[in-house]
Amino acid sequence: MTGGLRAGLLLLALAGAGAGCDTSLWLGDPRVAGGLPEVRGDAGDADVHRPLPCISLTPEQVAFRAVSAESEVGASVTLRNDCDAPRSLTGFYLGGDPGFSLVLAGRTYPLDAKTGTAGVPLSPPLVIDAHGSVDVAIVYAPEDAGSAVASLIWLTDDPAGGPTLSMSAQIPPPPCIASFPKAVDFGAVLVGSQRRRTVRLGDCGDTPLEVRDVALAAGASPGLSLELPASLAVPPPPGALDLRLAFAPASGSVPAGDGAPEPARTELIIRSNAFHSELRVPISSLAVDAPCPWAVIDPGVPEQVTVGQQVVLSGAGSFGVLAPVGRWAWEAAGPHGARGRFEPSPDANTTTLLLDVVGTWTLSLAVWDAEGRPGCAAAHRLIEVTPPPEGLHLELTWQTPGDLDPTDSGPGAGSDLDLHLLHPFATGIDFDGDGSLDGWFDQPFDVHWLNPAPDWGELGSDADDPRLSSDDTDGDGPESLALPRPAGAVTYAVGVHGWDDHGYGPSQARLAGWLDGVSLGEPLVLEVTEGELCHVAELRFPEGVLAPDAKPECSKGSPALTKPVPDAP
Repeated sequence: MTGGLRAGLLLLALAGAGAGCDTSLWLGDPRVAGGLPEVRGDAGDADVHRPLPCISLTPEQVAFRAVSAESEVGASVTLRNDCDAPRSLTGFYLGGDPGFSLVLAGRTYPLDAKTGTAGVPLSPPLVIDAHGSVDVAIVYAPEDAGSAVASLIWLTDDPAGGPTLSMSAQIPPPPCIASFPKAVDFGAVLVGSQRRRTVRLGDCGDTPLEVRDVALAAGASPGLSLELPASLAVPPPPGALDLRLAFAPASGSVPAGDGAPEPARTELIIRSNAFHSELRVPISSLAVDAPCPWAVIDPGVPEQVTVGQQVVLSGAGSFGVLAPVGRWAWEAAGPHGARGRFEPSPDANTTTLLLDVVGTWTLSLAVWDAEGRPGCAAAHRLIEVTPPPEGLHLELTWQTPGDLDPTDSGPGAGSDLDLHLLHPFATGIDFDGDGSLDGWFDQPFDVHWLNPAPDWGELGSDADDPRLSSDDTDGDGPESLALPRPAGAVTYAVGVHGWDDHGYGPSQARLAGWLDGVSLGEPLVLEVTEGELCHVAELRFPEGVLAPDAKPECSKGSPALTKPVPDAP
């Protein structure tokens, strides 16, 4: 039939519909080469029928029945192209309950969140020849008891769309096994003594449970033994099957990295007809030569942190032998005499430590058991504290020979030194009384305890503003100052002020600096007495150089200011 005749038939059909005739119009069947429109006059409105899809499935549903646990079942599905032209499978969506997989062209696609939402494209597409077919496999491996359903939606280049395969699986209620406890911990057992534990097995399902075998895993700790009953039959609920374990070590356990003995770990393996045929009960046993408790710093403490960070410390893994641990004592030894401060307390099981000085810190934990026995040895851990990776970091610490306990706190409990950073715009006060303004204590161009966070450079932006992080008034520091690299050429002055020695005498001050994580040179060391304010260095940008004074210029004076007194601890 010519194109003109086809057009004429289409116009006739539309005209009939407009005249009240009831017309059905088929736009051709793609399964037939050269298919023609067909016009029918019937009662009712005009109805345009869509072409039939080319790709069909055999079967259209896959149902797995009586699937046993820890097994895998499969079914073959045929995709057939019923058209006269090739069609391509371009992808698919596989969604539903886990356990289903599609095996296509030698590759397995397990059902997961991605296959059900984003779909899986096929590249290159899988082409099915005209009137040809391909076989795929559906595999189901149950992950749990009960029913499961899924759908497989095919994506094709067929204008009529792709087919959908429905899948289901039904697992009969399996036997159920439960153990109490779920894990066995013998704790610390003295060499030459014995400790016993019992594992109870119960039937928690409606289908009878059969225990087929019980054994310790290969490589179990010497001294660990299993005593089985005459029969492995599990009584019906509320009855239970008792399995008895004993640990009688002949030698101590191998020490771990922190010196404490390392528990030996193994498993009790129970095989049954439950859904998961193998139940593993973890066992931990520890042999010790002495009755003293052991301090253990729990894993999770980082080996390296950036200065100013807090770390969480836990001694919960510490253990006693004849009595539980009843007392903990933490200590921190930082670089240049830094001691660290624990919150809420150095005597807490779990505490936090602020690492506020750059360098290597040594953490120590000592314990005592509830009956007063001291620990066999303290546990230790090293932490490397690094400067910030970007910008300037200045750090002032000091030691005062007359202060025998720089870790105590409160009014007058230690000497008080202050760090200053002076902007070239600073005018400040006449600190030394010589009639000229010295720049110190300027607002806002001297960063110090009274002006810790000024707005320099671009107003409203903190990207170029210095920050003083702390003001230590009763100890050994630190006082730390951060400054992003400023734009342009500028030179700052760095000062150290002996605000008040509280009767402890002179202090040995130490000033160190880093830029973008790299040291600015050897630290500056000088003696500072009460009332002295010393110009110790220049900080030059854009070079990023900390230039120490050959001889710090110190002058005595009074800023006529009153510093807040810290609360007593």
